[in-house]
Amino acid sequence: MSVSKIVAAAASSAGSDSLDIDDVFSTFLYAGNDSTQTITNNIDLSNEGGLVWIKSRSDTQSHELVDTVRGNTKFIRTHSTTANRTSTSGDVTAFTSSGFSLGASSTAGVNNSGNEYVSWTWRKAPKYFDIVTYTGDNTAGRTISHSLESVPGMIWVKRTDSTEDWSVWHRNLETNSSGETTQLLKLNSSDGAFPPLASIDSSSSPVEDVRSATSTTFTVGNDNRVNANSATYVAYIFAHHNNDGEFGPSANQDIINCGTYTGAGSTDVDVTLGFEPQWIIIKKTSSNGNQWVILDNIRGTVTGGDDNFFYASLASSENTNDYLEFNSTGFRITGTSDDVASSGETYIYMAIRRGPLTKPTSASSVFEIDNAGSTGDGAAPKFRSTFPVDFALRKDTGSGNWEALTRLLQGTSLRPNDTSPEDTGSGGDQFDYMNGYNTGTTTDSSLYSWMWKRAPEYFDVVTYDGNGTAGRTINHNLGVVPEMMWIKNRGYDAGGGNGEGWFVYHKGLNGGTDPEDYGIRLDTNAAQVNDDLNGTAPTSTVFTVGNDRRVNALLEASINNTYIAYLFATVAGVSKVGSYTGNGTTDGSKVIDCGFSSGAKFVLIKRTDSTGNWAVFDSDRGIVAGNDSNLRINLSTAAETSIDYIDPDNSGFIVGVGTDSRTVTNINTGNYIFYAIAA
Repeated sequence: MSVSKIVAAAASSAGSDSLDIDDVFSTFLYAGNDSTQTITNNIDLSNEGGLVWIKSRSDTQSHELVDTVRGNTKFIRTHSTTANRTSTSGDVTAFTSSGFSLGASSTAGVNNSGNEYVSWTWRKAPKYFDIVTYTGDNTAGRTISHSLESVPGMIWVKRTDSTEDWSVWHRNLETNSSGETTQLLKLNSSDGAFPPLASIDSSSSPVEDVRSATSTTFTVGNDNRVNANSATYVAYIFAHHNNDGEFGPSANQDIINCGTYTGAGSTDVDVTLGFEPQWIIIKKTSSNGNQWVILDNIRGTVTGGDDNFFYASLASSENTNDYLEFNSTGFRITGTSDDVASSGETYIYMAIRRGPLTKPTSASSVFEIDNAGSTGDGAAPKFRSTFPVDFALRKDTGSGNWEALTRLLQGTSLRPNDTSPEDTGSGGDQFDYMNGYNTGTTTDSSLYSWMWKRAPEYFDVVTYDGNGTAGRTINHNLGVVPEMMWIKNRGYDAGGGNGEGWFVYHKGLNGGTDPEDYGIRLDTNAAQVNDDLNGTAPTSTVFTVGNDRRVNALLEASINNTYIAYLFATVAGVSKVGSYTGNGTTDGSKVIDCGFSSGAKFVLIKRTDSTGNWAVFDSDRGIVAGNDSNLRINLSTAAETSIDYIDPDNSGFIVGVGTDSRTVTNINTGNYIFYAIAA
């Protein structure tokens, strides 16, 4: 461990805050309104400085980049050679300690009514991102100082006083025997790296653009793109981590990676980053004709479906294509487009990690309940939360199937109450909102949704393709040992709409003794069976599966055995995965202490040693000292509201409070598993 890392870790353990990815990067979506509005993305730009990149999703408006060094009135465009454009109409009116503000008049196209926008924000931080401005002197070999405190992975340079191409340096462009870079890229162009590889070798002279970079400087030639006499320039400098990042609660996690891969046409290519990305830019370098592609997980990078993307080198509106999938360790090129997958061609990329890196401290930041259109404002999203939703359960309290919906699979759904394979649905279940999901606007007080955000030690989602190998390990990013997992074969269809059932692992199965040797079904009321993942306990980084079709069957030409796994764990004061043995009482003496202070907002209970439904309770529908509204996750039937199943308790909840409830939550000597989330 480096000295700086030791110091940072010591500061963290002493109570000092260390930087999370959510402190230094944000993808934030908003609607233009031709009026003043404040974008709160929790990035401190006014004190720390940084870059904001704004693009209309719905129109061919320009990519607009504004930063704290040049000032909020100066804009440049990634797809254009134009110089600084000075705004006099109040496009970005201020950088704030929690984001930025927009003015009412938008000549730059950053706040026009009727347009949907994406903003990407980078905060300046050591070993992550820096901004430098300088004046050219036409001296080849000149060094420019920066404050990144590490060797950059990528540098973008733009002349700001006159028309000129962008110049891009990347750590994986070709170098000569002296370590000097012999190629360049242009951010505003579809051209590949220049000069072409065929015309250079180890003895070639360095380019007259960015030639090299160290932890304190970068060196430029005398081309007008980077160093014309008396010209002004801005340089955006991005770090590269390779097991030397200094972020997260222990100041030891990587958050940015600049690398390269070789396309393979119709064959998938796995790229390992050491983390799951949330944002990526990709460019083919070995030949001309392909644009710079940008994807992120908020607008939608979909497993097994089309991704929402932009071309950084064009002003075109957002488009869709099946380019790639994000996964726990990096990304997989799944499409065949020449933009990302030409066989034998070379590509460079920059990827930024998905956050957060720290566990939640309050349930409200990672869990929410809402019913359709509850705000009554007639606007999307239909189901509201205070965070971007990663996973949702949905059910009408009258009759109707349950639905499980996931950001990674957006636009599709699964049914927890049956074995059906994945349903592509109507496409309305989109997750590209900052405050919920679903494009609908109608009100329905009986249609509820329970919504989760992924966070360390609390909840994670993993997708994978089956390979039929027993003992296979699947990577995850929960950060602790999963205490409950739901696994579903998304694609298997034996005919007539039939699929495989939901497999559930829970640490309380078999009374907590060797629970990995047991399994239970989410879609039935059946008891646990000696039917395991693979007889191997999960760890803080992987879980192990066998070769059963429910968890890991081989992909076949006619049967698409693709999987999704939901991983849950206990976070003190936020969530609790546990078990208990019933005592058969009805006097309210069976208190299930979850370590909460204000009771439970959500409770899921299942008997394991005998048949019994998966009972779902929540405080929105009523966890009260009286009859409760009980939905059964394995049934499509209406809520049962005539029985007192559980009662509230500040520490968690109480079972055994009504004469009929014992068969559900507290039968004498019965074994139960549960999952609860704090109010």
